[in-house]
Amino acid sequence: MTTHAPTPPTVERGPRPSRPAPAAAPRALRRWGPAVARAAEPVLAVGAVVAAASTLAPFFTGWGWALRVGVAALVGALLAWLVTWRRLPGWALAPVALVVLAVGQLYGLHASRTLYGLPRTDALRATGDGLLSGWARMLTVTLPADATPDLLALPVALSFAGAYAAVLLVLRTRLVVGVALPALVVLAACLALTAGRETWALVPTAAMLGTAGLLVLVRANRASTDDGASLADAHAVGVDLAARRRHSTAGRVLIGLPGAAAVVALAVLGTSALPLADGSNRADPRAVYEPPVQIDQGLSPLVQVRPQLTEPAVPLYRVRVRTDGDPADVRQVRLAALDRFDGALWTQAGRFVLAGSELPHRTTYTAGADTVQLDVEVLAGSGVFLPVVGEPVALAGTTAALDEVSGTLVPAGADDDAPRVQDTSYTVTSLVAHLDGVQEAAPPPGDAGLVALPHVPEWVGERADVARAGGATPWAQLDALATSLRAQPYDPEGLPGHSYGAIERLLRTEDPAHGYAEQHASAFAVVARALGYPARVAVGYRLDPARAVDGVVEVLSTDVHAWPEVLLDGYGWVAFEPTDVTNTVESPQEEPEVPQVAPDAVAQPAQADDTATDAGNEVAGGVLARVARTGALVVGGLLLAVLLLAAGVVLAKSVRRTRRRTRGTPARRVAAAWREACDVLREHGVPVALARTPLEVARTAGGAGGAAAAAADAFTELATLVTASVCSPADPTDATARRAWALEADVRRRLAARTPLPRRVLAAVDPRTLRGPRTRPVADAAAPGARPGSTPDPEPVPVGGQDGARRAG
Repeated sequence: MTTHAPTPPTVERGPRPSRPAPAAAPRALRRWGPAVARAAEPVLAVGAVVAAASTLAPFFTGWGWALRVGVAALVGALLAWLVTWRRLPGWALAPVALVVLAVGQLYGLHASRTLYGLPRTDALRATGDGLLSGWARMLTVTLPADATPDLLALPVALSFAGAYAAVLLVLRTRLVVGVALPALVVLAACLALTAGRETWALVPTAAMLGTAGLLVLVRANRASTDDGASLADAHAVGVDLAARRRHSTAGRVLIGLPGAAAVVALAVLGTSALPLADGSNRADPRAVYEPPVQIDQGLSPLVQVRPQLTEPAVPLYRVRVRTDGDPADVRQVRLAALDRFDGALWTQAGRFVLAGSELPHRTTYTAGADTVQLDVEVLAGSGVFLPVVGEPVALAGTTAALDEVSGTLVPAGADDDAPRVQDTSYTVTSLVAHLDGVQEAAPPPGDAGLVALPHVPEWVGERADVARAGGATPWAQLDALATSLRAQPYDPEGLPGHSYGAIERLLRTEDPAHGYAEQHASAFAVVARALGYPARVAVGYRLDPARAVDGVVEVLSTDVHAWPEVLLDGYGWVAFEPTDVTNTVESPQEEPEVPQVAPDAVAQPAQADDTATDAGNEVAGGVLARVARTGALVVGGLLLAVLLLAAGVVLAKSVRRTRRRTRGTPARRVAAAWREACDVLREHGVPVALARTPLEVARTAGGAGGAAAAAADAFTELATLVTASVCSPADPTDATARRAWALEADVRRRLAARTPLPRRVLAAVDPRTLRGPRTRPVADAAAPGARPGSTPDPEPVPVGGQDGARRAG
């Protein structure tokens, strides 16, 4: 029976519905309205991804990186539109994107390594390393970093993949909120990479949220007002559905757009006024990733002071120190800062990461600071450290690794392309604090390791009490300690060592041993820590202005020196001088008795053996090989996870099929056989509409061609069987259920015989048939506004009378 909707009274009032003017307006609006919305959605999706990628601004120096990241997003969006326009199958989307990404990285980031447009071996290797290990490289550099190709590999890939996925979701699915997921993933990744910087990412985050909110608003509004077959039906009964939808659209925009803007504004204001965290304890993945730069220090640098003092002088460096072009009053350069003491040796507990041209700045100076440029020419290899002054903030002329805590620089010698230390010339720009008002400064709260002393002897506390009596302020006590140590005679040929035993020999009241800078600096640092002040020992070289020629000082090995530094709030590491090199004494001609030297002589080689075991880490394959190995492990783990997931999908389908075939009444098993056959069609790319009867589905599948045509006879017989079983007043028998499952097996076998092996594998691991069907009218898929590549929801439900519904469940 056909029923007709009652005709509204307005239709009976003459020719009004047929007037040309009112009819023309809705058609014009239908032409450009949905088109504008569809064009806006991909643009907004790409805009959200670009806004999320802008969170990387604190990671890089300058904005030169933004052009490449933006172009990558545009290429990803165009590729997504192209594969949708060409109606590529779903299984081809990821391989196509990976090929385009690899080619884009090759010619976009490593074009200089190509030969007449053809990639060389090193260009291919660099492209592969960037795709596999770019994330590891980004976790092992100082921030902000230079926008080098190896560091841009991951941001370019993220931007490309995010835009590609976002536009695909817009064009090929009906998701609403889900289209914002790629931008959220890019935002989370970029925030994790920049967690080491103490900067707020509020502006790019708000921009991403605002763009994503507008995208969701437009998409939800368009999805509810798409043109379809219902327009013609409404016009036939005299209802101006287009006009009603236009009014609805205006209402949604007027309410939704200000609402979305208000939500973003409230989020921004709430984050600024009531922060949930102050950013001082961020979860930084850089903290848990071990950097590939391992330094073989051998013996503590402090142990190497005496040999250089007593051996013939060797030219090591040519140094020029200047401030705004004029010579600066800097009397020493630092090689290493030793901040860990175990009772026998001072060592460096730093974590070296690769540095760019701009180095991180950690200290805010109360009285200001001078910007000092140090030009260094290395004449001979003198260890693994590079001379610096103050707090380094910029580097030019060489590739180096930096310990951000101590400001120590080492050459990045693990890379074959990096220059050797003796061939290096570089310029390091540093900040040297003004000491105005330092007398009132106090140490800041900080690392407990900077005040730690193991197994403190009793005499250390006694010396600390003497220094504490020298004044009420930290500066007065430290100055009194340095003054008392400068009164000790200086002997460059004194006993070596800087352990508790060596310091006690220097400070004992009866028959004190004469020492040099090694013992003086260590004694100051140990007593300062006993007073509760963070202290360390610096090793470097004195600059003799008397040897300056045109502002250039030649540094000799005999200029080696050591001095203590104390961390004071607002001034950074302040150097003290507890050694008077002019207060020399006559050294004995004969060496002291062996038992007096034994304690320190034994302790120092023991430390050398321990630290030397790390030497192989620096050269074993280099930074690139280590990063590549890590990337290979990650890729292998991901492939294993994919294989396990695929195996789980296959197992779940097998278990479900067995349960459907064996459980329930015959009617339920017949209906289950039909559902299983529909799932097989869906897995092989044949659309199965929910709103059609089994016989209609069978006719559609038979006319689809390809593999489905080979199974048309079996599928038609199964459709007839399930229709009769569900709609018949009599219950089906077990034989009917067995026949239904035999037909299902025949359909599965015929489809597999006509389907290529790759497509069969993809069908076997396709997880979409594991979920229940979504109800959507079949007219939606055929409507003029349907997007290319979209298919109606599959899996029909057998229909029938009350008895049939009861039997089929």
